[in-house]
Amino acid sequence: MLTGQPTMLAELHSDGILRTPTGDDYRHRLAGLRREAFEFFGRPADVKNRYQSRDLQRGYRPTGIEYSATADFPDQNEAYAFWTDSAAHLAEVGGAEAFSAALGEFAEQCAVLGQGILDSLAREFDYRGKPLKFREFSYLQVNYTSAELAADLIQDRHEDGHLVTIHNASGPGLILHPDGRDEVPVAPDEYAATVLPGSTLTLMTGGIVPPMYHSVRAMTVGKARLAVMYFMNLDPTEPIEPYVLNDTNRHVDIADHIDRFPMNFGLPRLTDR
Repeated sequence: MLTGQPTMLAELHSDGILRTPTGDDYRHRLAGLRREAFEFFGRPADVKNRYQSRDLQRGYRPTGIEYSATADFPDQNEAYAFWTDSAAHLAEVGGAEAFSAALGEFAEQCAVLGQGILDSLAREFDYRGKPLKFREFSYLQVNYTSAELAADLIQDRHEDGHLVTIHNASGPGLILHPDGRDEVPVAPDEYAATVLPGSTLTLMTGGIVPPMYHSVRAMTVGKARLAVMYFMNLDPTEPIEPYVLNDTNRHVDIADHIDRFPMNFGLPRLTDR
């Protein structure tokens, strides 16, 4: 049940997302990551391809692998996915030490913010279940869209499936679809992160918080765009007790939902990496 003043839930109910203020250190680390990311994605394709991993969950992904709705239209961006063990992979390949350090530092900033979100949810729902773990199966992803992109649409309408996505973009392009049809552009805010709820949070709250469907469009002609996202996943290797148990989730294996959801985007299960 809900207790006290559910300010986070009130914002989710009114806006469908959270705009979470960020501190100086968060913004400093984000700026550093953006500098290194633009340098990394500006490298020749054959150099970037050295940083791919066999499982596709970690490392560099060229355009054409990941998709949002259908494999017929892959996401029109390159990506780099950084997990807790990705620094070792980057070190093994070599040549991206500054990028690796920037990814790790900003991932830690996002994990701290994510823990704060979990703590707030636990208070608001008076959660008495086993403490929820997320760090091992959450990861940072940087999406890069080049200035030469010809397509208008970068990503089809979709929801991410995670507990939440902590989103920061260098320019406009994120479009919300709060009722599945309307298009609501989100202006980048250098002083706040945009937090999008996914269907894992919907299951955890017994349907109280719906997932936020969204798409991405090319809205800045002739300028490259970076989106930095922290995909927050609860640990799918352990049973997960929801905040609210009702008919919407009573017979749902939330851990299995978390583990399998990346397959909707052409990626392997979380536990297959």
